[in-house]
Formats: sequence, C-alpha cells, structure tokens
Amino acid sequence: MNTVKFIYPLFGHIADDWEGCSYDIGSEQLTDYQELLEEKMNEYQIDNGKGMEQYFYDNPDIESKLESIVWGFEIFDNKLYGVTTVELAEPIDEDEINELREWISGQNSDGLGEGFEQQDFDVDEGRLSVSLWDFHDYFIYTQEEMDEYLEQSGGINICQ
Repeated sequence: MNTVKFIYPLFGHIADDWEGCSYDIGSEQLTDYQELLEEKMNEYQIDNGKGMEQYFYDNPDIESKLESIVWGFEIFDNKLYGVTTVELAEPIDEDEINELREWISGQNSDGLGEGFEQQDFDVDEGRLSVSLWDFHDYFIYTQEEMDEYLEQSGGINICQ
C-alpha cells in the first residue's frame, strides 16, 4: 500500500453566546481540541459506509489506484494541522500528486471543508468552528514538503 499525506493549516473560531463575543484561535490553541475534532471529522466524512474516495472522479488513472481518502488532524511543531491521508494500491507520479492536491484543496474550500466549517462544536469556551481552508496563508504540502518547511522554519517535525 502506498500512502501520500497532504497537510494544511487550520483556522479556528470560538463564539461565546454568554459573553456576546467571538474570536479567532490559532493552530496552537486548536491542539486542545484535537480529540474532539477527530471524532467529529470521522463522523462527518463517512457516507453510506464509504469514505471521501467515493467522490473522486477527476482522473480515471488515479481513481483505479485509489483505496481510501481520509481527513484527520496531526500536530507538527506544537500546532494542529489538517491532514488528508490517501491510500493507493500503486504509486502515483508527481502530476497525479498535484491533481490530488488540487482536489483536496477544492474539497477543503467548497465540499467537505465548507460543510465541516459550518458545524459548531460545544466547548467550554463557547461554540468552536474550524475551517480547513482560508485565502490567507493557505498551503497544502505533502509530508516531505512539510518536513522541509518545518526544517527551514526551525520547527521540529513532531508528527503524532
């Protein structure tokens, strides 16, 4: 089995109805909610017993190799990131990796991500919502690219 991970920043928001305020939270604070987010994401992405791979129709060559596509969360350099793990029956080339990257980015901004973002989760501080995409400071890296990014920025890869 061949695995390709795609990693991207998360953007959080907490609305506190009691205090009448709301505020953005960074990926450092989102680490506190990793378990909750993983639970909610696992519930959200299964449809009729199938995962998100059922919605990939962009390239028949990739589709024929595709085993699963699973969204989740991991900590790198003390920050919570979104991670989409793609399991493939056979290796894919760089062009196919970029096609998957674009499809995942589209899902993060319009499909799965937009729907997931519109869900509020009750937390002690209020209602938490998390976006998998943002037009500011957004990237989507493979595991190797993320390792390079962390190395260049002085961070240490502490992937869980």
